[in-house]
Amino acid sequence: MNGPTHRDAAADRRADADVGVAAGAAQRVDRYAGEWALFVDWCAATGRVSLPATAETVHAFLLGCPAAPATMTRRLTAIDRHHRDRGVAVPPRSDQVRDLARGRAARPVRQALEPAAVDTALRRLPIDGWTGGWFGRRDRALLVLAAAGIPYRQLARLHVADVSVDGDGCVVATPSVSHVMPVGDDPATCGPCALVRWLRVLDLDATRSTRVLIAALQRRPAVDAASVHVCSQTLAVDPRTAQLPLLPPIDQHGWTPLDRPAPLSRQSLSQLARTAAAGQVTAHKAVAALIQDPSPAEPTTTAAAAVPPLTYDAHRWRRGVDQRIAARSALADLGDTLQHIDARIAELETRTKALLADQDAR
Repeated sequence: MNGPTHRDAAADRRADADVGVAAGAAQRVDRYAGEWALFVDWCAATGRVSLPATAETVHAFLLGCPAAPATMTRRLTAIDRHHRDRGVAVPPRSDQVRDLARGRAARPVRQALEPAAVDTALRRLPIDGWTGGWFGRRDRALLVLAAAGIPYRQLARLHVADVSVDGDGCVVATPSVSHVMPVGDDPATCGPCALVRWLRVLDLDATRSTRVLIAALQRRPAVDAASVHVCSQTLAVDPRTAQLPLLPPIDQHGWTPLDRPAPLSRQSLSQLARTAAAGQVTAHKAVAALIQDPSPAEPTTTAAAAVPPLTYDAHRWRRGVDQRIAARSALADLGDTLQHIDARIAELETRTKALLADQDAR
């Protein structure tokens, strides 16, 4: 009689390992059997699905069955374990669920922006002129994103690469869900169009000169119902632009810290969106059109013949872009310095007025 072979021994070891894994999984599940049973019973009583569960269901369960933070954490662990052991995606943790599990006070419910107010603001915010159109395009993009229901916390983390436009609308990818924004009927209030207009000038600011950006903003007519949908084509931006924050801060001079990418905070985004939706359009500094190089009214034939033909040199253009980036790095603190000077002037002016008033009082 033949004894067991090496193949039989290997099969026995694999079987023992499978049994051990199954037993370990069963033990983990049984440790949270009470919490899982409570969740299943609550879902059955409220007409909800326990497996797979949604983030809204988990949040409603924690609200409906209040307990100490440690108990809530254990219940969340039980829900996650049962989903994983059955090969089902774990429900995402919302900010409200995290707050409940940590014993924090519930955050105030975000008030949605009124659609009519958003439409009015989109028609009022400018898209042309420097610096009004520069601010206006960013704030229009912020308005349509906020109106789509994307939390300001997530808006503060968005990058240009998170927005894709394919001609049928746009998709904004956030950590929790992808928001689809369809094309609007009116180009003046179309959400994808507002995003495209902002991304185009942001791409110019990141890859070209400020002169090119200003010229592009000063050549644009106002947007109305007869305008063309600029979102009808696929939008492509430079790879460097794709890594930038979608909603960067802009100082009073129109400068954006793209060499030190930092998005606006969620508090600033919320304030900007609500201010714009309320119809309070900030008057930004206007800069006159760029002065073109003077040229003779009637050029002579000899002078015209002496002008060499223009040729596009990619290497020369690349050197120019690199020089601009280097200059921006060297002048990175210029905006802060100018703001400090403005603040100092205002302070001295206030002190001077106070001294004059005190002198008159004497």
